[in-house]
Amino acid sequence: MSILMPIADLLMKHFDELKRNSDGTIVYDSMLKEISENLLKYERLNSEEYHTYDEFFNAVTNNRVIYDKQQKENADDIQNHNNGDQEEKINFCEQLNELEEKLYNSKGYIRSSKNNIFKLAKGCKSEFKYVNDIFTKSVWQFWQPGEQVFVSAGTGRGKNTFIKKELLKHININQKVVIFENRQSLMQQQVIDIVSEIAPDALKYNDISKDNMVTFGHNKNIMIISYQAASLKCILNDSDFLNFCSQARYLIFDEAHYILDDSLYNKGINFFIQTFLFPIVTKDENNNDYRIPSFPNSTKIFMSGTMDEVYEYIQQTNRFPRKPFDFIESKETLNLDNPNSSLKILRGYGNIERYNYVLSMPTDYSYIEPYKYKNLEDICSQIEKTPADEKWLIFVKSVEEGARLQGILQKMYSNNVCFLNAENKESSRNKEIYSQLIHECKFGCRILIATTVIYNGVNVKDNAVKHIVVPFTTMSVLKQLIGRKRITENEIVNVYFPDVTYDEIKKRYYNCIKDCMEIINLNSNLPGNTLCQLNGLVNSSSSKYYYLTSQKIYNANGSFITMMMPVLSLPAIYKLYYDTCFYIFVLQRMNPELENKTSDFVKILLTHLDIGDKYDKVIDIIVKTLDEKIEESKIKFSEYLDSLTGIDIISPDEKGSYEAFLELKFRINDIHKILHEGKSLDIQWKNEERFFSENKVKTLFSELNLPYIIQSENSKGKRTTKIIKQSSDEKIK
Repeated sequence: MSILMPIADLLMKHFDELKRNSDGTIVYDSMLKEISENLLKYERLNSEEYHTYDEFFNAVTNNRVIYDKQQKENADDIQNHNNGDQEEKINFCEQLNELEEKLYNSKGYIRSSKNNIFKLAKGCKSEFKYVNDIFTKSVWQFWQPGEQVFVSAGTGRGKNTFIKKELLKHININQKVVIFENRQSLMQQQVIDIVSEIAPDALKYNDISKDNMVTFGHNKNIMIISYQAASLKCILNDSDFLNFCSQARYLIFDEAHYILDDSLYNKGINFFIQTFLFPIVTKDENNNDYRIPSFPNSTKIFMSGTMDEVYEYIQQTNRFPRKPFDFIESKETLNLDNPNSSLKILRGYGNIERYNYVLSMPTDYSYIEPYKYKNLEDICSQIEKTPADEKWLIFVKSVEEGARLQGILQKMYSNNVCFLNAENKESSRNKEIYSQLIHECKFGCRILIATTVIYNGVNVKDNAVKHIVVPFTTMSVLKQLIGRKRITENEIVNVYFPDVTYDEIKKRYYNCIKDCMEIINLNSNLPGNTLCQLNGLVNSSSSKYYYLTSQKIYNANGSFITMMMPVLSLPAIYKLYYDTCFYIFVLQRMNPELENKTSDFVKILLTHLDIGDKYDKVIDIIVKTLDEKIEESKIKFSEYLDSLTGIDIISPDEKGSYEAFLELKFRINDIHKILHEGKSLDIQWKNEERFFSENKVKTLFSELNLPYIIQSENSKGKRTTKIIKQSSDEKIK
């Protein structure tokens, strides 16, 4: 179970402690919570040294969390002891090298793995605006068969423009290209966009945009196909499709994050991964295993705005022999105008081995105006406050939630509300909206509600869309949802983030740990457990983590039979691992028991989007219940009274002012209005000569269960008012 390392190893220690039903299935009681809580405190899963969760899960994968902490602590010690003469200081890099050897040679320390899973390069937001600024012909024409290119570029960075206007327009007409797309909706947009650019005549007579596989070009040399259709062809061993791919000069994996994000829903992706990502194992002259890339005639290009997780996963399927070439990091040595110079550099400085390349151009999210909400009722109230010409794009986590929201909003806005999901997008009511979204990248209604599963990858190019609502989800999905809106220069978009509590996140985390335990249990006897599930004898909740494949079993005489064999779904399990790391990362920052609790959920999200400085400006639109308003006002009022305890409020004061006295009366009257539907405690509360009736104040404080009394007396034209806080014993009396 190294695929869940080190989480699985930690859980295995407690696996046998879990109770079992009579059929052997696991009982999840307080023991699971105890195990989950202990995992949050485990040193090898301590996220405090990491700024973002992708840095954290990479450290966990490489088993270097403790090492990183030790390295930082010792580096701090080195800096603290090097405050003498500058000439006596050693270069800081040399110090770190010495430190690494010290850690390695010291008993009890952990050395970082030399066979690392490389973390995605951080890249640059502003120096290069578009992918085409780097990937000119003098660069990409030297990519060799068998090499891999990873383009991590956010919304509006021109990933598909590079493919459409640069690569496809300049390839040899005899070179084949295959482009994989992750959604039928996105594929329809891409077919219309790319085919109209490369071979516009193909769209004149046939509507090919709805097909799951399209070939076009001078010699029918370009194929666009959905991951789902490609997976089916891999299962069926479609020779025509596989031959086309084996001859392809470029295999382009658009929205590559799909490989992980939908692995729980589409088991066919396992066959796609086996075919296109796993290396081919062959024998060398000494009969030793030798690995070569699948489809060695092709350069594979992976593109995504959320590349972190899939970049690591691809390395799990086929480790990189060395650190990939980083285009941003190496920009000074890269002469984009000199092909010969570029060739030398892109060959790995004279190394003829196949290379991996990374171009990281993260999204600049400074266009976001952040809001936070608690539930969909908050959103409904906010829509009422916005101009009628401003459109809303609202993502929901389920069809049920979307239908409920649509029902509420239709009472307010009639037919100006549309809800699209996988099942209803072609219905008579929604067909026009869906078609407009695909063909024009716009929607005609004011409010569009969509499920997160359906519109991952669809582009919205509409300046009227000023509001985007995202649900509680993981970071990779969140970025995809925000990225559906294409941003123009100087545009501002209001994005509404969910204000999720520690307990809500912990519930998701518990479910992840439960699934980890189910996988461990499943793997202990995969054939037997699968058989029991398929026959309805035990709970089948873990069935999303395996799939069935066929295997030929040969007899001694050379004949064979074909058997169905269960196999663990590695992309689904890795996705579970990444989600678990995300929840651990968040919970460790939100733990209410910690004195130095640093974050709430919205702050964590904004920090990861590199706009953490906007947290103090987040606009709270949460519509509070009366009880919540009362409790919140009560806390603030108590804090105010505490600040006045032991102080005599003289009115008028030495400056002749009644300000402090009237402020007290205002605060008392205000909380009374909250408690009594806007009714004032006294209609003459603004009178600076009088205080409230003693009985009225006493009754109000009793309603609020506050341990205070107020004494206010007037003598010789001066009023003295005192706030006295009672002890619990005095209050009882």
